Amino acid sequence: MVTGQATMHSALPPEIWTLILEDLPTKSLKALCLVSRTLQAQARRRMYRTLIYCDAINRSCCPRTDLQRIRDITIFHQSLTNWEGYREVTKDVSIEWTHGMEWRSTPYPGKSESEAEQQFSDMVKDTVVLLSKSHKLHSLHLGLPLLDSTVPFHVDRITSLRIPVSGCQYETDDPGFSTLLKLFQIPTLRRVQLDCMLRLCCVVPHTCRQPNTSNVTELEFINCGPISEELINLLNWPTDLQILRFDITYGESGRPFAVPNASVRSDKMINTLSPFKHNIQVLDLQVYESDCIIPDQTGALHSFSKLKWLRIPRRLLKIWTEDLELHDLQGVVDTAPPIETQLPDTLESLHISIGENFCWFHDTDAAEEGNSNLLLERPSENAKELFILLSGLATPGRFPNLYELWLYTEDYEHHAFAPEFRRRQDYPLECDHTRIFIDLLEQRDIEVYFDGYKWSELEKRIL
Repeated sequence: MVTGQATMHSALPPEIWTLILEDLPTKSLKALCLVSRTLQAQARRRMYRTLIYCDAINRSCCPRTDLQRIRDITIFHQSLTNWEGYREVTKDVSIEWTHGMEWRSTPYPGKSESEAEQQFSDMVKDTVVLLSKSHKLHSLHLGLPLLDSTVPFHVDRITSLRIPVSGCQYETDDPGFSTLLKLFQIPTLRRVQLDCMLRLCCVVPHTCRQPNTSNVTELEFINCGPISEELINLLNWPTDLQILRFDITYGESGRPFAVPNASVRSDKMINTLSPFKHNIQVLDLQVYESDCIIPDQTGALHSFSKLKWLRIPRRLLKIWTEDLELHDLQGVVDTAPPIETQLPDTLESLHISIGENFCWFHDTDAAEEGNSNLLLERPSENAKELFILLSGLATPGRFPNLYELWLYTEDYEHHAFAPEFRRRQDYPLECDHTRIFIDLLEQRDIEVYFDGYKWSELEKRIL
C-alpha cells in the first residue's frame, strides 16, 4: 500500500501536490507524513508554514483558518530540534500562553510565575528562539501572560506583542510603564495590543516619557478605560504611529461602564489624539454610544490629514438640527449638514455605531386614517437625522476615495446578534427612505452595509 502511494506520488508533478496539500486539514497532513519520506517532507513544509499556539480558555487568539495549531509545546519543540527544514518554510507564528488565567482576569501587582509556570515559559522561549531562526519568517506574534515576562528579550524578529497591563488600575508610582517602555523599544516590533489597561488616565512617570524611541506603527487598547490627555506620553513613544484602536466597552469590574465618572469624554479623547493627526491612517474608537459625553466637537476629526479608515460612535458627528424631511434626499444633499467639514476627504472606509435609538416605527396613525400616501413605516428622529447627515457623503467633489459605509447597532457590536435572529423591524428594508438613501450613495459607488451585511443580502436573510 505504501509502495503504491509512493509510486502515485512520483507520477504527479510537484505543483499538483502543492495544490492538493494546500487544502488538506492538519489530520490528513500528519497521515501523509507516514506514507513516504518524500510526502513527509512536502506535508511538513505545508504544516510548518503558518503556526499558532493558544491556551486561552474563552477566546481564539487568531481566527485565521490557514494557521496550523500547535497542540503541545514540548512535543513541538522536540520536532523542531529533529527537523531543521522549518527554517526554509515557516513564515507566520502566533504563540499566546496565559498560565490558565481566565479571560479578562487582572493579576494583582507583584504577581510572579510559579516554578512550573516558569519552566513552561522557558520552554516557550526556547521554542520561539528556534522559530525565529527561519529565513522566511515574516511575522512573529507573542501573547504574554505577565507584563514582566522576559521571553521577548531572548527572541529575534518579534513583530507583534499582546501584553496584559493591569497594574495601572492600582495606586503605584510606576504601574509597569518602565517594563512596558522596554518592550516597545524592541527594534523589530511593529504591532502592540495592550490588554486590560483600565485606567488610561494614570500618570506616566517622567523617566518613561521618551518620545520617538519605538518603531511600533500599530497600537490597540483592548478592554480599556476612558482616555485622558496623560496617554499622550505613551502614544509619543512610537516614531510613526499609523494605526490606533480603542475598545472602551468595559469597566474595572468587567462590565460595561454604568456611572458618569467612568464615561468617555469626547473632548479628552480628541485632545489626546490631536498630536498624532498627521500620522494616523486607521482610527477605531469602539465605544458604547451611551457611555459618551459629547461636548461640541464639530470638525475635530477633519484635521486628520492621512485618515483612510475610521470607526466612531454616531454621537461624535454633529447632527443637523433643522427640521429637514427625508422625502427628497437627492435635493437635501445641497442643504445637508456639511459632513465634509467634520470628516477628512481622505477617507476610504467609514464605520459608524448608530446606537439603539436608530430604528423604524410603524405609523399606526396613518394606517388608521387609511391614508395610503403615507408610509406605514417611519424612521426615528435619530435615523432621520443620520440619513440626512450621511447623504452629504454623496456631495460632488467630496470624499473621492470613499467606497464603503458600515452602520452597526450596539446590539450587533457587543452581543454579536446575527441578522437572522434580529426582528424584521430592526432593519428598515421596505422603507422608501432607506432605498432612496442607499441609491443615493450607490450612485457614487459607495457600498452600504448594515450589521456586517449589504442591504441586498439582508433582504434575502430576513423574510
